[in-house]
Amino acid sequence: MVALSSESDDAASAPVLVVTGRLAKSGVLAVDPVYEMRSDMATDDGNDRVYGVDKLGKRLFVAHFNASGSGRFTAYVPVTQAQVERLAMLRVEIGNATALVNGTGATDPQANVYRERRGTVAVSWDARAFPELAISGRVKGAVVAL
Repeated sequence: MVALSSESDDAASAPVLVVTGRLAKSGVLAVDPVYEMRSDMATDDGNDRVYGVDKLGKRLFVAHFNASGSGRFTAYVPVTQAQVERLAMLRVEIGNATALVNGTGATDPQANVYRERRGTVAVSWDARAFPELAISGRVKGAVVAL
């Protein structure tokens, strides 16, 4: 998991885990690297699930989302800092497919994501330290900006 955090503590944004990936037609579920960031785009509605567990296997959280029909998915999972610190593994379930993801991270690029108006978000980050940033679409999960 890569941690994205904001220097500002905007009340409109909260910590989320961004979980993206793809469900192949064969039923194999592949999950991309997971990011932690501050955002007001948390999702918790749908039939598909993301569970977070600690190193003893205790459930820390469960979030629901709807995977898109294209096979790509994106879930914005609301979390607390305490949950992130205790997180050992994510379990992603889409239908009958399941994937397990190690929940530890290594880097801490600084980023902030917030809504400007309906249908539009803004992203800011330290471009000197991280000259490139990939942004994936919420519905299909495809990269929409670099």
